[in-house]
Amino acid sequence: MMPADDDLKAARSALDHHILQRLAQVGTECCLSLRHFETEHVTKEIARAVLRSLADHGLCYYSRGLTTDDGEFAGAGYGITDAGIARLNMAIV
Repeated sequence: MMPADDDLKAARSALDHHILQRLAQVGTECCLSLRHFETEHVTKEIARAVLRSLADHGLCYYSRGLTTDDGEFAGAGYGITDAGIARLNMAIV
């Protein structure tokens, strides 16, 4: 494997960890919109791609028709699954 491949794997792992950490902060019962994952280095497009991949692997899920605690429509977002929490905990150990 070439060093560039290792760099890409490390970057992808860091992105996955960033996204799963944000999701874990609100638990398995809540969802976050894409804007909650944006940083100086993570655009909405990058966050969307990573979230879709994590969802394909069962580590998070996409939900539409979300509402706030006040019952107002809040759009769509992503939430973490138990498998996502387990993966995050494996990375911490």
